[in-house]
Amino acid sequence: MYLIHWPYAFIPPSDCDPNRPQPQFDYDTMLWETWEAMNDLIHQGLLKNIGVSNFSVAQLEELIKDSEIVPSNNQIEIHPYCGQKELVQFCKEKNIVVTAYSPFASGKGNETKGFPLLLKHPVITRIGAEHKKTSAQVILRWVIQREIVVIPKSISPQRIIENGQIFDFSLSEQEMQQIDSLDADHKFIVPTWLKKN
Repeated sequence: MYLIHWPYAFIPPSDCDPNRPQPQFDYDTMLWETWEAMNDLIHQGLLKNIGVSNFSVAQLEELIKDSEIVPSNNQIEIHPYCGQKELVQFCKEKNIVVTAYSPFASGKGNETKGFPLLLKHPVITRIGAEHKKTSAQVILRWVIQREIVVIPKSISPQRIIENGQIFDFSLSEQEMQQIDSLDADHKFIVPTWLKKN
């Protein structure tokens, strides 16, 4: 699968103004042009699936309004502090699979941004204790019970194994709601280049 990783086009580094921050946006290239080129790769039999990442409802609507191919996937930041309910619902209605990245809210520096470390949040740890599961397992279970694919990141073999041990328990509707209540519509993954342009 090929993904448009961010809903922006960039100027090739060799063509950039060296006096401006990198990367630099290409305001002349429209998203639909890139999407159309990816559609062509499908028609040529070079790809089976194409998708997007970090696209909002408005950006998806613009992308698919005149396209014969709807993205098969939208990879977005999802965790209890950023549940993205409206976007997830839109994707489901359009048969776009949602993949959640950064399900543990990125971890680093969250407390300085006014958010307790998600893996130590009392709501999460209490639910974990009731199920004899780690906080990470509770969060991953919350994501998959929302019918969202999740891609947690870990370099620890033990944690990778633990991350897969989430199919032997379920969260109650009340527990799902308690985790949902942590939603502050806050994203932690905002590239520095996005802030500069």
